[in-house]
Amino acid sequence: MTTRTLIAAAIFTASITAAASAIPITTFQRKNLGTAAAQTGNDILQTSDGGYVYVGTRNFNINYRQITLTKTNSVGQPLWTQIYGIGQSRTEGLSIIESQDGGFVLGCSSDSPLVGSNRLILIKTDSIGNINAARRYDGTTFGRVRSAGGNGYVIVGTKTLTNGQNVGVMIRTDANLIQTAGVQVNQAGSASSVMLSDIAEDRDGSFYIAGRLDASFNVARFLAIRTRTPASPFGSFLWTYDYFSSLPGLYTGMSVVRDRAGFATFAGVSSVSQFPSANTAVCRVDAAGNRQWANLYNGFNPTGGMCLGQSDQIMLNCSIAPQDCGLMQINQNTGTANWVRRFGDSFSNDSASRVIKTTDGGYASVGFQSGTPAQPMLYKHDAQGWIGCNQFNQTTSTVNSPQQLALTLTSAALGPDADVSFEWTFENRGENVLCFAQRCPGDYNTDLQVDFFDYLDFVADFSSGHMRADFNDDQELDFFDYLDFVAAFVSPC
Repeated sequence: MTTRTLIAAAIFTASITAAASAIPITTFQRKNLGTAAAQTGNDILQTSDGGYVYVGTRNFNINYRQITLTKTNSVGQPLWTQIYGIGQSRTEGLSIIESQDGGFVLGCSSDSPLVGSNRLILIKTDSIGNINAARRYDGTTFGRVRSAGGNGYVIVGTKTLTNGQNVGVMIRTDANLIQTAGVQVNQAGSASSVMLSDIAEDRDGSFYIAGRLDASFNVARFLAIRTRTPASPFGSFLWTYDYFSSLPGLYTGMSVVRDRAGFATFAGVSSVSQFPSANTAVCRVDAAGNRQWANLYNGFNPTGGMCLGQSDQIMLNCSIAPQDCGLMQINQNTGTANWVRRFGDSFSNDSASRVIKTTDGGYASVGFQSGTPAQPMLYKHDAQGWIGCNQFNQTTSTVNSPQQLALTLTSAALGPDADVSFEWTFENRGENVLCFAQRCPGDYNTDLQVDFFDYLDFVADFSSGHMRADFNDDQELDFFDYLDFVAAFVSPC
């Protein structure tokens, strides 16, 4: 037995005293059942009451789709669903944030003749989904909506020109969704297509943007952008880089987040000749655009969902062949994949779209499960990524990209916005609970009971330096992890 293990055992013996009750950790996998039409979940928030709200799409056929907004309680049971549409058009719900007044802002798109070429749409609702405002903007494909400066919103997406070229779009609105600035983005002196997928605000009011630049038939560059501060014209760029130029292939930047240290992390999908399958591309950079690291993680296809964990570790939703979805945790400082959890079943295709950090230290993600028809799925993970059933560990290999390439983008004015009208209805939903568990924090081996085997398993991982024993998720394996585990282990639950 190692010295570290002996010390841990001695302190454990001295630590079994009366302790405050621990709060059980809830995990689940739920399928929310709607009407006979296929439905998806595309983005998710946790609400102030501990429940969740997610936006998605109801698919009647390829040309007739409606937006859905579903509210659940804290254990994922559906409370209500609002359905929004513009006639029998293809109208889709893609993104959601909380509005400054306690309601929601939905990012959507529509091909209805009533919106013309202005197909990007924001809908502002109250806390129960009643529409307060809705406006349409110049663009074709919606990327993401985010809060901006505490008094408005910012959108990124894509616009298809009459010649078939795609240009990125970036739009800013006030708190009432009225457009205050808008630009379309393309590469200087080139007919290459640009798409913008996600945006995150920095503390100085500038923005990080993830996207894609189609350089040639079989080369698409990963776009990582930082705009200038609000003192400069809207849509002015401080820098634009491709951090994966040393591994050419087809890339799409899909997500970006900024951490408390001032770094930005970009994530996307890649297909390169060195690997037989799709890969996850992730890079972390400082405010000046200097690359801290840029890695490809083989065998995983990101689905656009990324958030920061309790200690700013990077959490990514991904799909795993042949038909499962997964959650991967990456060390923000080194780019090392700490773990990958695979979840799903052998009977249907599962897909998870977005992931968020929850107030209990875990994570929640939303997606859908194929079937007749497909139905939205809601997953609640603990801090280690487990959901309680149909779950497995997965491994990945990592390849570093050592170079970055500077790119030049230009912007031009975008067209105006306008009001748009929606019809909406209320729907009650049932559910199918695939798994549900409430376990104590001291249940280290997740067998739903706290016993001495949990302690032995933790000490084994801790003494061998396994990062699974990073109990407080601060990305450092130290004695504080041991103290936190013992406190959880001896606490009644």
